[in-house]
Amino acid sequence: LGDVYKRQQIESVRGWVYHHFGSYSDSTTYKLEPLYMSDLVYEIQTGFVMSHQPGWNLVGIPHLVDDFNYESIYPDANPGTLYGFSGTYDQESFLEPGNGYWINFPSDGFNVIDGEPINEITIALEAGWNLISGIFASIDIGNIIDNNSIVVSGSIYGFEGTYYSSTSIDPGKGYWVRTTSSGDIIISSSSRRVITVSYTHL
Repeated sequence: LGDVYKRQQIESVRGWVYHHFGSYSDSTTYKLEPLYMSDLVYEIQTGFVMSHQPGWNLVGIPHLVDDFNYESIYPDANPGTLYGFSGTYDQESFLEPGNGYWINFPSDGFNVIDGEPINEITIALEAGWNLISGIFASIDIGNIIDNNSIVVSGSIYGFEGTYYSSTSIDPGKGYWVRTTSSGDIIISSSSRRVITVSYTHL
Protein backbone atom coordinates (compact mmCIF):
# COMPACT_ATOMS: atom_id res chain seq x y z
CA LEU A 1 0.00 0.00 0.00
CA GLY A 2 0.97 3.61 -0.43
CA ASP A 3 2.06 5.61 2.61
CA VAL A 4 2.16 9.29 3.43
CA TYR A 5 5.79 10.34 3.54
CA LYS A 6 6.58 13.48 5.54
CA ARG A 7 9.65 15.16 6.96
CA GLN A 8 9.14 18.63 8.38
CA GLN A 9 11.11 21.41 10.02
CA ILE A 10 10.99 21.12 13.81
CA GLU A 11 11.50 24.30 15.78
CA SER A 12 11.71 22.88 19.30
CA VAL A 13 12.30 19.50 20.87
CA ARG A 14 12.58 18.53 24.52
CA GLY A 15 13.59 15.18 25.87
CA TRP A 16 16.38 12.77 26.62
CA VAL A 17 18.23 10.23 24.54
CA TYR A 18 20.24 7.14 25.38
CA HIS A 19 23.78 7.03 24.00
CA HIS A 20 25.26 3.59 23.65
CA PHE A 21 28.85 2.79 24.54
CA GLY A 22 30.41 -0.63 24.02
CA SER A 23 28.71 -3.94 23.38
CA TYR A 24 25.00 -4.14 22.49
CA SER A 25 24.73 -7.19 24.74
CA ASP A 26 25.76 -5.11 27.75
CA SER A 27 22.76 -3.09 28.97
CA THR A 28 24.98 -1.14 31.40
CA THR A 29 26.76 0.69 28.58
CA TYR A 30 23.88 3.11 27.97
CA LYS A 31 24.10 6.70 29.20
CA LEU A 32 21.19 9.13 29.54
CA GLU A 33 22.01 12.53 28.01
CA PRO A 34 20.00 15.65 27.07
CA LEU A 35 18.69 16.06 23.51
CA TYR A 36 19.63 19.34 21.81
CA MET A 37 18.41 20.88 18.56
CA SER A 38 21.99 20.85 17.30
CA ASP A 39 21.82 17.05 17.35
CA LEU A 40 19.01 16.97 14.78
CA VAL A 41 18.93 17.62 11.04
CA TYR A 42 15.54 17.92 9.33
CA GLU A 43 14.33 18.98 5.92
CA ILE A 44 10.85 19.75 4.57
CA GLN A 45 9.63 17.08 2.17
CA THR A 46 6.10 15.77 1.74
CA GLY A 47 4.63 13.27 -0.67
CA PHE A 48 2.85 9.98 -1.20
CA VAL A 49 4.85 6.76 -1.42
CA MET A 50 3.86 4.13 -3.98
CA SER A 51 5.76 0.85 -3.66
CA HIS A 52 6.27 -1.63 -6.49
CA GLN A 53 7.64 -5.12 -7.04
CA PRO A 54 10.00 -6.35 -9.77
CA GLY A 55 8.23 -7.24 -13.00
CA TRP A 56 4.67 -6.28 -13.86
CA ASN A 57 2.54 -4.14 -11.54
CA LEU A 58 -1.02 -2.81 -11.75
CA VAL A 59 -0.89 0.89 -10.87
CA GLY A 60 -2.96 4.08 -10.81
CA ILE A 61 -2.46 7.72 -9.89
CA PRO A 62 -4.30 8.92 -6.73
CA HIS A 63 -3.12 12.55 -6.85
CA LEU A 64 -3.33 15.47 -9.26
CA VAL A 65 0.31 15.93 -10.22
CA ASP A 66 2.08 18.51 -12.36
CA ASP A 67 3.22 15.94 -14.92
CA PHE A 68 1.21 12.77 -15.66
CA ASN A 69 3.92 11.30 -17.91
CA TYR A 70 4.87 7.88 -16.57
CA GLU A 71 8.57 8.71 -16.86
CA SER A 72 8.04 11.54 -14.36
CA ILE A 73 5.95 9.47 -11.95
CA TYR A 74 7.91 6.21 -12.31
CA PRO A 75 11.43 7.22 -13.41
CA ASP A 76 12.75 3.76 -12.51
CA ALA A 77 10.25 1.85 -14.69
CA ASN A 78 11.37 -0.06 -17.75
CA PRO A 79 10.92 2.26 -20.78
CA GLY A 80 7.85 1.77 -22.95
CA THR A 81 6.06 -0.60 -20.55
CA LEU A 82 3.00 1.46 -19.55
CA TYR A 83 -0.16 -0.17 -20.92
CA GLY A 84 -3.80 0.76 -20.52
CA PHE A 85 -6.80 -1.35 -21.46
CA SER A 86 -9.89 -0.48 -23.49
CA GLY A 87 -10.97 -3.82 -24.91
CA THR A 88 -7.37 -4.36 -26.01
CA TYR A 89 -4.05 -3.26 -24.54
CA ASP A 90 -2.76 0.16 -25.60
CA GLN A 91 0.73 1.46 -24.99
CA GLU A 92 0.50 4.76 -23.10
CA SER A 93 2.76 7.63 -22.08
CA PHE A 94 0.45 9.45 -19.66
CA LEU A 95 -1.64 8.26 -16.73
CA GLU A 96 -5.22 9.41 -16.20
CA PRO A 97 -6.86 9.36 -12.76
CA GLY A 98 -9.41 6.58 -12.44
CA ASN A 99 -7.70 4.35 -14.98
CA GLY A 100 -5.54 1.35 -14.12
CA TYR A 101 -2.32 0.48 -15.96
CA TRP A 102 0.24 -2.25 -16.32
CA ILE A 103 3.84 -1.15 -15.90
CA ASN A 104 7.09 -3.09 -15.57
CA PHE A 105 9.96 -2.44 -13.15
CA PRO A 106 13.44 -4.00 -13.15
CA SER A 107 13.46 -4.30 -9.34
CA ASP A 108 11.39 -3.55 -6.27
CA GLY A 109 11.32 -0.02 -4.88
CA PHE A 110 9.07 2.97 -4.35
CA ASN A 111 8.17 6.31 -5.92
CA VAL A 112 7.24 9.49 -4.06
CA ILE A 113 4.70 11.78 -5.74
CA ASP A 114 3.54 15.26 -4.81
CA GLY A 115 0.16 16.68 -5.73
CA GLU A 116 -3.37 17.36 -4.59
CA PRO A 117 -5.05 14.20 -3.26
CA ILE A 118 -8.08 13.05 -5.25
CA ASN A 119 -11.07 12.75 -2.89
CA GLU A 120 -13.69 11.57 -5.37
CA ILE A 121 -13.72 10.33 -8.93
CA THR A 122 -16.37 9.18 -11.42
CA ILE A 123 -15.15 6.35 -13.65
CA ALA A 124 -16.82 5.49 -16.96
CA LEU A 125 -16.80 1.73 -17.55
CA GLU A 126 -17.45 -0.37 -20.64
CA ALA A 127 -19.31 -3.68 -20.62
CA GLY A 128 -16.91 -6.49 -19.72
CA TRP A 129 -13.48 -6.11 -18.16
CA ASN A 130 -12.03 -2.72 -17.20
CA LEU A 131 -8.81 -1.53 -15.55
CA ILE A 132 -9.50 1.07 -12.85
CA SER A 133 -7.78 2.84 -9.98
CA GLY A 134 -9.00 4.79 -6.98
CA ILE A 135 -8.43 7.88 -4.88
CA PHE A 136 -5.95 8.97 -2.21
CA ALA A 137 -7.54 6.75 0.47
CA SER A 138 -8.27 3.05 0.69
CA ILE A 139 -11.97 2.44 -0.02
CA ASP A 140 -13.86 -0.75 0.77
CA ILE A 141 -15.54 -2.11 -2.36
CA GLY A 142 -18.81 -2.02 -0.47
CA ASN A 143 -18.55 1.78 -0.47
CA ILE A 144 -18.23 2.13 -4.24
CA ILE A 145 -21.29 3.93 -5.59
CA ASP A 146 -22.81 1.77 -8.34
CA ASN A 147 -26.24 3.27 -8.94
CA ASN A 148 -27.03 1.09 -11.96
CA SER A 149 -25.76 -2.16 -10.42
CA ILE A 150 -23.36 -2.85 -13.28
CA VAL A 151 -20.45 -4.29 -11.26
CA VAL A 152 -20.33 -8.09 -11.19
CA SER A 153 -20.06 -9.51 -7.69
CA GLY A 154 -16.59 -10.80 -6.79
CA SER A 155 -15.05 -9.45 -9.99
CA ILE A 156 -12.57 -6.91 -8.55
CA TYR A 157 -9.02 -8.24 -8.77
CA GLY A 158 -5.65 -6.81 -7.84
CA PHE A 159 -2.24 -8.13 -8.81
CA GLU A 160 0.88 -8.69 -6.72
CA GLY A 161 2.83 -11.33 -8.60
CA THR A 162 -0.46 -13.21 -8.94
CA TYR A 163 -4.11 -12.19 -9.06
CA TYR A 164 -6.13 -11.92 -5.86
CA SER A 165 -9.76 -11.08 -5.14
CA SER A 166 -9.71 -7.63 -3.57
CA THR A 167 -11.97 -6.25 -0.86
CA SER A 168 -10.74 -2.67 -1.23
CA ILE A 169 -9.46 -0.16 -3.75
CA ASP A 170 -6.12 1.06 -2.43
CA PRO A 171 -4.32 4.24 -3.53
CA GLY A 172 -1.66 3.86 -6.20
CA LYS A 173 -2.91 0.41 -7.26
CA GLY A 174 -4.79 -0.73 -10.36
CA TYR A 175 -7.63 -3.27 -10.44
CA TRP A 176 -9.59 -5.35 -12.90
CA VAL A 177 -13.37 -5.01 -12.61
CA ARG A 178 -16.07 -6.70 -14.69
CA THR A 179 -19.40 -5.09 -15.54
CA THR A 180 -22.64 -6.32 -17.07
CA SER A 181 -23.05 -3.15 -19.15
CA SER A 182 -21.49 0.25 -19.68
CA GLY A 183 -22.03 2.95 -17.06
CA ASP A 184 -20.43 5.01 -14.31
CA ILE A 185 -19.25 4.20 -10.82
CA ILE A 186 -18.12 6.70 -8.18
CA ILE A 187 -15.27 6.19 -5.73
CA SER A 188 -15.39 8.74 -2.92
CA SER A 189 -13.78 9.18 0.48
CA SER A 190 -17.21 10.09 1.85
CA SER A 191 -19.28 7.40 0.10
CA ARG A 192 -21.33 5.01 2.21
CA ARG A 193 -23.33 3.13 -0.40
CA VAL A 194 -23.04 -0.58 -1.01
CA ILE A 195 -22.47 -2.14 -4.44
CA THR A 196 -25.50 -4.06 -5.66
CA VAL A 197 -24.56 -6.87 -8.04
CA SER A 198 -26.28 -9.37 -10.29
CA TYR A 199 -24.05 -12.44 -10.59
CA THR A 200 -20.52 -13.75 -10.21
CA HIS A 201 -18.56 -14.70 -13.31
CA LEU A 202 -14.86 -14.89 -14.25
